[in-house]
Amino acid sequence: MEDEVNQLRQQVQELQQQLLQQQEAVNQIPAQPVEEPPPPQQPRILSVGSNNVLLQDGTGPLPMFGQLIGSLVPYDPTGNLSFSGWLQRFDNYFVMNGIHPEPVDQHGQVVQILHNARRMLFIQYIGDRAFEEIRRAVLPYQPHQRSIPVMCDIVRQAFEHPGLVEANRMKFFS
Repeated sequence: MEDEVNQLRQQVQELQQQLLQQQEAVNQIPAQPVEEPPPPQQPRILSVGSNNVLLQDGTGPLPMFGQLIGSLVPYDPTGNLSFSGWLQRFDNYFVMNGIHPEPVDQHGQVVQILHNARRMLFIQYIGDRAFEEIRRAVLPYQPHQRSIPVMCDIVRQAFEHPGLVEANRMKFFS
C-alpha cells in the first residue's frame, strides 16, 4: 500500500514540475496586444434636409446630393393631400434629384438591403401617425427592414379609403 502511495506522490510531483515548466514557457512568450475587431459599421443618416442628404448604407456612403431641387413635406393623414398624392410627390422628388429607387431583382422583387437612401428618407418623411401605423404593423421587425411597397400598403390600409381615388377622379373630370 505504501508503494502505491509513494508512486502517486511521485506522479503528483512530476505533474507539478511539468506544470511549472509550462507556466515558465508561457511567461517567456512576449505579450502581444490583442487587437479587437472594429465595431460593425452602423448605417446612419448623417444629414437630412431640403438642401443636403448623406446616408451611409451597407455598400458605403452615398454621395452628397449637393443642392436638392424642391422640398418634400411629411405626410399628414389629416391634411388635404391623399397618401397616393403624397406618394406621387415623394417619387417625383427623388426622380427630380436623381436618388435611385430601391434595388429590385430580375423578378421585380425589392432586394432587401438593410438600409437604402430612399427607404430611409421615406421613413423620415412619412409623418408621425403613419410611421406609428407602420411600426405596429411590422412588429417584431423594424420599419427599415421592410420595403417601401410594403410600408405603402400599410399606410393605404390605415388612411386611404378604397373608393377615395376613384371618387376624386370622377369629381375632377365632371
